[in-house]
Amino acid sequence: MQSTTAAQFLDLACLTHSRNDAVGRREQAEAILAASPWLARDDAYVAAAVGDVRALREHLDCDADAARRRGGPRGWDALLYLCNARITPRASWDSLACARLLLDRGADSRTHALIDQMPYTAITGAIGVGEAGPVAAPPHPQARALVELLLNAGADPNDEQAIYNMHFLRDEGWLELLLARGLRRQAHLDYLLGAAVKQGFAGRVALLLAHGASSNGCDPYNKRTHLENAMLLGHDLIAKMLVDHEAAAPSLSAGEELRLACLRGDEEQVRRLAIATLEERDDEATLVVAAQQGNLRAVRLCLDVLGAPVDAIDAKGLTALHVAAGNGRRLVVDELLSRGASLTIRDPVHRGTPLDHARWAARTWPSPERADVARALEAASAAISGSDS
Repeated sequence: MQSTTAAQFLDLACLTHSRNDAVGRREQAEAILAASPWLARDDAYVAAAVGDVRALREHLDCDADAARRRGGPRGWDALLYLCNARITPRASWDSLACARLLLDRGADSRTHALIDQMPYTAITGAIGVGEAGPVAAPPHPQARALVELLLNAGADPNDEQAIYNMHFLRDEGWLELLLARGLRRQAHLDYLLGAAVKQGFAGRVALLLAHGASSNGCDPYNKRTHLENAMLLGHDLIAKMLVDHEAAAPSLSAGEELRLACLRGDEEQVRRLAIATLEERDDEATLVVAAQQGNLRAVRLCLDVLGAPVDAIDAKGLTALHVAAGNGRRLVVDELLSRGASLTIRDPVHRGTPLDHARWAARTWPSPERADVARALEAASAAISGSDS
């Protein structure tokens, strides 16, 4: 029977693939392990999670079913605990060797756990990331080698949740590996293409098109074609790639043509279309898109020529300052603040201000640009508070 201490350690050491994932959980797990260094000797799941090869082999020698048996606080097998654990490795530990040992003793390379009715495989666990980001849910320290080992042992490269989790990353390493190992399912390729188009990841778009993703597909969320999304988000290079791969020309409304002219910075065209286009316009959404992309010229055209209010909100209830803050667009943030953009408007879903969005993004997807924007908004908020006191 598993001890309470071992169960607590495993639960804290492993990713939850939910909002609960956080650095603090792993720190608590490390503290438990430091206070109870014998846990790996006493528990096969702990031995696998930390990568203690010697202890794991002893468990398997004594219990032939331990490699496949499910148990512990999550009802997982040892391979799932191993791939989802995030413990600072010690010199004598080797998670890859433990994974090989488990597979040699009968562990299933396609093992998975159902979380919110979705199968989360050992590959998904090793890759981590997902919506939680690389800080709260980092890849396993030996992620690449573990995933290659699992694929060699028969794991499916068309791993839906793993594909979803890794699509947030700019790096193409995981995608290149899965494509080389047999990622071919059309629905997955087309989903990844739709996401890459909206994210503006031109290199990924080129890679996916070269491997059979359909240039004429539609995004599953907004139902627009990939080419429409590329054009309406101002991703001209991606739009050209799609056209070069025979994407059908979309039929854009006059209002959408106005957005394109704005995003391209064509002031003459914007002025001409603005006079003629009275319907099907969404200048507020165009302002938010321009701010999200860091397109300062388009932001100014929206404000000065189209007359969009600086605190206009899009269909999701976000202002231009919200999205510029969350994406680390310092020049746009400064422009909006100079024009009196509100620091107190809250989005309808998370109830966050622009500063909240900046702090969340800087913490979840850290970058120098996001940290810089967070500091700028903190200073602006402090200045307003000081003037009010």
